[in-house]
Amino acid sequence: MKSRRGEDKGKKKTIFRPARYNERPQRNSSDPGAGLAAESQPVVVLLCLDPASDALGIAAVALVEGATEPEGDDPVYQQRLPVPGGQGHLLQAARVSYSPLPVSPIDQLNARSTKLTDRNRKAFRKSSIIKFNIGWKTVYMVSGANNIQNLFRSGHGINDDSMVRTAAEVVWDMPPEDLAKLVDDRSGRNKVPKPGYEDMPFHKRYWAANHEIYETFLSSKEFSNASAIKYFEVFAERLEKFPLGEWTTHSLTDVFMNDMTHGAVTALMGSQILALNPGFVAHYWTFERYLVEFLAGLPKWLNPRPYRALENFKAMTTKWVESAWDNFDWDGPDADAPWDPHFGSRVMREISRWWKENLAFKSQSGFFASLLLAQNSNTVPAAMWSVLRLIEDKELYRAVRAEVATALVVDPTTGARTLDPQTLGALPLLNALYTETLRYHVTFNIMREVSEDTQMDGYDLKKGAWIQASTQIAHFDESLWARDGHPASEFWIGRFLEYEDKVVDEASGRTERVPKFNGSTRPGSYFPYGGGAAMCPGRQFARLEILITIALLVSKFDIDFLEWTFPDGRKSDRPGKPDESVMGSGVLRPDRDMKVRWKRLW
Repeated sequence: MKSRRGEDKGKKKTIFRPARYNERPQRNSSDPGAGLAAESQPVVVLLCLDPASDALGIAAVALVEGATEPEGDDPVYQQRLPVPGGQGHLLQAARVSYSPLPVSPIDQLNARSTKLTDRNRKAFRKSSIIKFNIGWKTVYMVSGANNIQNLFRSGHGINDDSMVRTAAEVVWDMPPEDLAKLVDDRSGRNKVPKPGYEDMPFHKRYWAANHEIYETFLSSKEFSNASAIKYFEVFAERLEKFPLGEWTTHSLTDVFMNDMTHGAVTALMGSQILALNPGFVAHYWTFERYLVEFLAGLPKWLNPRPYRALENFKAMTTKWVESAWDNFDWDGPDADAPWDPHFGSRVMREISRWWKENLAFKSQSGFFASLLLAQNSNTVPAAMWSVLRLIEDKELYRAVRAEVATALVVDPTTGARTLDPQTLGALPLLNALYTETLRYHVTFNIMREVSEDTQMDGYDLKKGAWIQASTQIAHFDESLWARDGHPASEFWIGRFLEYEDKVVDEASGRTERVPKFNGSTRPGSYFPYGGGAAMCPGRQFARLEILITIALLVSKFDIDFLEWTFPDGRKSDRPGKPDESVMGSGVLRPDRDMKVRWKRLW
């Protein structure tokens, strides 16, 4: 007897002989030409626990397209993620399916490997939308600028709030009655509500109210510049610990993950969160490291460490929120200030006040933990990659340093140096470096939910499914990004530069070829911060934070490369590359550390 998937019921399948079946999602009846393409194959995923280190690992096995009988442990036919330190113990097995090409669900959720991206890219040659299943969940992945723009517009059967609702339930620990408020509010994030919700009072439009706070106190130039100036002050002060005029040896990873994070947390959430919680930055990175395991959904009794990391970090943010409310004077001189030591930036203060008036106070701690994650997990590795590129290219390093010198402002009385955010934002080489870093290093799957049966590009999308767009596909489209012999797979800042003749001597009329930043991109082809109403509201501050970090390091230090090392200090046999173990979650930090020697100049 055959099941609807074409499998023989009752027939036992081995891990290397999954039965084939066809699942062909069809175009709308008005365009019956073809489905979303190709065959599917079941895959078995093994979750293993290493007995020596108590570390959770995953051994994922998937057939390659066209393979019928894999041979032993030949890596051509298998993808295995070894358990650190040993073979581990089998804990659980699950069958999933993928269409049109076979792949493990862990690979798909994390967009884990370049092989997977290549498979998706191959599938997109046949269809602009592909479909796969993760367990019982249907997922559509879309390509093409028009489809991605439609995804960002939301409405019309596509919901951009589903991932936030999941975070509210799982990470923020939001009470059911508050979760119901978010679920019931389908009026959208924009000031003008979606059709059918025109009469909804604004105080019940939770998404729109939250979005308005972000737009006013975070995305605006006034407040993003204020946060950037505070970040500059703190990060520059942290760099003063390095001796002036002396060559010393350092780990770049330590500088970014400790000093940069310290400055960013202070700028966003104030100085008291660090004073109240010794070791806060280290606890943050522990929380960040275990997040992927936490989101895997294994119960606490099976894998307790990510739960402990989250609980410890939320306890720290809880202490901070409670202290801020106990000590901030809402009628005092800082009531309208852009920054204060208790809440930090104005946006944190306004969100906390709105939250207290509308939602359960206790769930603030989880929300702020998530916000810190969104901030530092992307800006820190993005700045790190940018500086690594400069260290490897001395000519570009000197050119960017010369540019940055035009943005330095020196106090005539004290001699203190500051950076002007507006000038930084207009420097062509610096901004081309930043933009190319995000194009090349952001690995993120934009996620939405199909809230009602709808159509896209002639295909029927079913209610309840997820719908994704991948930066790994869009940002490496050769037809859009190849320039002057430089393929999309190459890191090249010239992609965002144009050159023009500029008169440098009025008397003689002498001109020079000077670079001009050209950051224009086709909508739907470049989206490192997402898109639509759900686009990252902190993108302006994030950009300035990264630019300031690069500018401070290249202007304040002479830096020489020494060697690549493992995180424990051992010499590496290769340069660092993006850490693919968390691919699909944002900017991937290097899997190796760069040891440098540097000399502080001022």
